[in-house]
Amino acid sequence: MVTKAVEHIVLEYERLGWTPDQICDAHSGLTLADVHAAITYYYDHRDEIDNAIQRDEKFVNRLRRSLS
Repeated sequence: MVTKAVEHIVLEYERLGWTPDQICDAHSGLTLADVHAAITYYYDHRDEIDNAIQRDEKFVNRLRRSLS
């Protein structure tokens, strides 16, 4: 199972276009090695992580619709 931390880093890297240094700056305690490890893990498990992100997005959209 993919951790939310990896998903979070992937979203910042892939969707927001942040550099690994910017990701480190935004999260105290996160090292450059941590960020690179998360990105490497993503590329090795891309389908699994993309599916997890999609599930989360669908959940958020359903929740938003139910609250409006």
